[in-house]
Amino acid sequence: MKPVVWILGAGILAAFLQTTILSRINPPSIRPDLFVFLVVYLGMTRTTAQGGPLAWLLGLLKDSFAGVTFGLHGFAFVATFLLARLVVRQLNPESSLLLVLLVSCAMAVENGLIAMSLLMLADAGDGWRIVLQQIPAQVVVGALLSCFFLPFIRWDSRRARAASGSRLP
Repeated sequence: MKPVVWILGAGILAAFLQTTILSRINPPSIRPDLFVFLVVYLGMTRTTAQGGPLAWLLGLLKDSFAGVTFGLHGFAFVATFLLARLVVRQLNPESSLLLVLLVSCAMAVENGLIAMSLLMLADAGDGWRIVLQQIPAQVVVGALLSCFFLPFIRWDSRRARAASGSRLP
């Protein structure tokens, strides 16, 4: 229960930072999506049964703060989480380069899924074009910011391995 509360608390903090501080500082095209970092973290450290519902809850939390179609980010975050789990199962989850690439690709996948979903919605208008135009900047910002999260991911991986006595899947 403690990891669930921690992840949801981090999601509320991410929503607060994105809607207050980051929205005033950065232009919309280079505003980092802090939720994607949490979804990638879930993909690297949690099983599908644990992380899938948490990714969905984080998406619903973002939808409630962003004011967009409810469930849109929930769908995108679950799909991004599942793709991250597939990659982590096949590659070394402790690699720094993997984290940077995973966050960059997750930003692109999430924005691509949102653009496709908005394209399918009749009342969305041209919102999908705006999302697609922001993908290159989001990928670069995600790669740069993931370098700041590397020490935390390494610390948490060591802590989890020591607590379980084995390597995480």
